[in-house]
Amino acid sequence: MQLTAEMKELKELIFEMDRDQLNAISNACRMRRAELDNRKKSELYVGGRVKFKGKYGEIIEGTVAKINPKTVHINVPDNFRGAGTVTWRVSPGFIITE
Repeated sequence: MQLTAEMKELKELIFEMDRDQLNAISNACRMRRAELDNRKKSELYVGGRVKFKGKYGEIIEGTVAKINPKTVHINVPDNFRGAGTVTWRVSPGFIITE
């Protein structure tokens, strides 16, 4: 991600803030992430096909098995052992819907 002029300015302002101001910004960021996660979860349904980036940046495709308050369980074919599936727990913010 490339920093825009606004983001650079925001970064400079953050370094000038005291602890109380930083806590307020942190809470606002947490609330925004929760809002985005809830929007993403509303697009998901059990049995739906989704993608997400794996630990090493690879795109992994699977099927939604369960939707929890903070994570989504995704069943992915086990390509290493050749049989069955592996279940990944993924934050909704990292999921790409198809």
